[in-house]
Amino acid sequence: MVALAALAVLACLATAVPASARAPGVRLPPASGVDPNRRAAALEPSSTITFHASDAFGGFDGKAPIAAFSLELDPSRLSGARGRVAVKSDAITTGNFLRDVNAARTVFDAARYPEIVYQVTAVQADPASLPDGRTADVTVTGLLHMHGVERSVVAHGRLTRSGDALEATLALPVRLSDFGMTRPRLFTVVVDDVVQVRVHLLLHVASP
Repeated sequence: MVALAALAVLACLATAVPASARAPGVRLPPASGVDPNRRAAALEPSSTITFHASDAFGGFDGKAPIAAFSLELDPSRLSGARGRVAVKSDAITTGNFLRDVNAARTVFDAARYPEIVYQVTAVQADPASLPDGRTADVTVTGLLHMHGVERSVVAHGRLTRSGDALEATLALPVRLSDFGMTRPRLFTVVVDDVVQVRVHLLLHVASP
């Protein structure tokens, strides 16, 4: 149920900030950097961070609305992309109200750690540049800040360009025990330690 954090998502491309309350949809300040060719990318509302938590009975799916997002990149040099994405710990849902309330309280400790933030620290892409109409395989390395703990988490996926529009799909495994979190359980059924997070970002890159 994490991640999401983490998405993420990350997304495809996002950087950690202190855990502080922000209203949904608020853009975070652009990541700092010296690359003059990087351009800001705006996030489409239909972008999603989802996850699957497995257990002995198959598990369940959930989603985490993106609360804040910032990304700068140069399509001709994807390795320079930097950004951050944040979700609210108490906004993660699975379609089961009681499970969600319990997770916010006992798993995420949302009152104490209200945000989950993913900060991109490195991007590897093949090809390294992304001309119009092309798709690149990407590996995104970033810092996931969750439950008061910061860990490096790697996401793999693809980035497709159509004019100034970009579509990113990423997958990243998040291990709950790495963040000192209690695995959700119902009676004797316990969720697996590793939660699979999926990030789908629809972006528009500003003109040069």
